[in-house]
Amino acid sequence: MKSQKNYSAWNVSSNVFETSSPRERMLLLVNYAILAPSSHNSQPWKFLLSSDEISILPDLRRSLPRSDANHRQLFISLGCAVENLIIAADYYGLQYNVLFENAPVPVVVRVRIENLASPFDRNADSSHLVFSIPHRRVNRHRYSEFFHDADFVKSIPSLNLRSDIKIYIVDDLSRREAMS
Repeated sequence: MKSQKNYSAWNVSSNVFETSSPRERMLLLVNYAILAPSSHNSQPWKFLLSSDEISILPDLRRSLPRSDANHRQLFISLGCAVENLIIAADYYGLQYNVLFENAPVPVVVRVRIENLASPFDRNADSSHLVFSIPHRRVNRHRYSEFFHDADFVKSIPSLNLRSDIKIYIVDDLSRREAMS
């Protein structure tokens, strides 16, 4: 059945990695990458594999010319795919380098995997982000009117450890509506 085949990418198993060939390991990393969120589920990416590198390119045939004329959302989607890929590489203990080609479109992101054929040191953290990738969901429902404790909300800006980032809490309904 076609609909079941469409969802087969979500059946990714982290247990097959150690018995896989280097090429199959690369395909497993790509499987995690394609589960990334993308604008309007357009999945605007192409993957090219070599012996030690995965290149991620924009698939401009999947761009959204009216709603994303400057390809901003397309490149954000590519970044999400890259991030999923390196989250999976980290989980499997692979050494990687992310290289950006600063060339005219199509921009290419290359992820070079250093130790693909060697035994790997799987991350033992059961809360590793790799386990969240197959469970990602989009929710376009209206937000609930639940409010956290006021002291907790006031403490959020103090959690920021970077001077170049500011955290603002917008609790005024008219300001929230104006921003949305």
